[in-house]
Amino acid sequence: MKKIVSNILYQGVYQVLKILLPIVTVPIVSKALGPEGIGTFNFVTSIVNMFIMACGLGLATYGTREIALVQDDKEKLSKKFWELEWFNSITVFFVLLVYFSVVFFLNDRIFYFVSILSILGSLFDISWFYRGVEDFKKITLADGFIKTVSFILIVLFVQQKDDLIWYFIIQTSNVLLSQLILWMFIFKYISFVKVSFKTTFSHLRPAASYFIGKIAIRIYTDLNKTVLGIFSTSTMVGFFSNSLQVSTIFRTLIGTFDAVLLPRVTNLTSKNSNKMTQVLSYAIDFQLFFSIPAMFGIMATNRQIIDWFFGPEFEFIQHTTPWLSPLVIITPLGLLVLRLFLIPRNQIKSYNMSVIFGAIVSIVVNFLFTPIFHIWGTIAAILASESFVTIIRIIEVLRNSQYKFNYFLILKYFVSGFLMYWIVVKTTGDLSSSIVTTLIQGIIGVVVYFILTAIMNANPLLDILRKKDNIFDLLS
Repeated sequence: MKKIVSNILYQGVYQVLKILLPIVTVPIVSKALGPEGIGTFNFVTSIVNMFIMACGLGLATYGTREIALVQDDKEKLSKKFWELEWFNSITVFFVLLVYFSVVFFLNDRIFYFVSILSILGSLFDISWFYRGVEDFKKITLADGFIKTVSFILIVLFVQQKDDLIWYFIIQTSNVLLSQLILWMFIFKYISFVKVSFKTTFSHLRPAASYFIGKIAIRIYTDLNKTVLGIFSTSTMVGFFSNSLQVSTIFRTLIGTFDAVLLPRVTNLTSKNSNKMTQVLSYAIDFQLFFSIPAMFGIMATNRQIIDWFFGPEFEFIQHTTPWLSPLVIITPLGLLVLRLFLIPRNQIKSYNMSVIFGAIVSIVVNFLFTPIFHIWGTIAAILASESFVTIIRIIEVLRNSQYKFNYFLILKYFVSGFLMYWIVVKTTGDLSSSIVTTLIQGIIGVVVYFILTAIMNANPLLDILRKKDNIFDLLS
């Protein structure tokens, strides 16, 4: 249990740094670059990400699972690592060849050439190994150091619209530098082992099965910005991107819990699958306890947070941000089912089916509505695709396990969340837009929600403090 709690804390810090440090720079960057500059960055990045997704195929997820299965045997661990890493190197090499042949025909070529740093980051990316051996400390420290340096560089060098190129350089070098640091510690876990070409490419088919899902995920996450940029303007892409930022921070933090549990649950399932339903039940209830009030919290604080955080040029997104707040519940729930049910049980077909249908929904809704309704069509597309993915995964769980939703408990979360929203709006609705106002709203919201769920006997944090039955006991 101690290791699980420690990993959750480290992964939590990692996810906070991954999102919060860039978010801390958002006021600076938004005011310096404006909606058009932010839009250009996100549009170019959405295209570059299409190439990055091909690197290593589905290694980020597949590699974590494979390493988790052999983490207790150094010889097997070493062999597995070098097989996967050589496989990754070969795929990145071919991706770079294609990338160079394409970027010469695109506008803003300088930004695409700078973004090669992101692809090189995929070449050296071994974070999947550390997740597989459940060592989140090194990931946190390496990424935290690089992102802190990046934050300082952004403050120093991104001060006006002409500094967009510096923003690209700083942001695209993050992954590469943090991964180079992780290579300094890798030989603590493994030794160098020669692997054959045959064994290296034995991972092609299983990794490709994850890659199908990876493509689909990239389509319904990045296609929105690409299509909006084609049929509208860079400014609208900037509005959409910053609207999404608000829910992204909460989605990432909420997803920390099941991301940490994936290696442990995978290892546990290979030995004792009977605990799967219990683990899933605890995890879903625990996640919804945080995600439901987060949605209401975004709605309650939206009006006062936009002006001071993003700047007056982004005032328009006061209208769009609340519509994206349900993603705080929808997306993490789908990811939890993926990480704690589909992947440990190796149900890749079900995983692929969910994201492929999600991609199809995204393509259809984007091309039908974005040309007409612009940003509103894009919002409809991301809500529809994310909902579709999660619903398919939930249906898969209900069909293939004994799990059943605790609807009464979830209702308590919603009632507490709504009352929290109502109280925050009533007590702070007339306050001006400032960081102090946002802090006051956050404190009021947390206290009210905690008290209400405690009164309703629906607070899992109290169960943990009282050392009642909880998910940590099952996994220890």
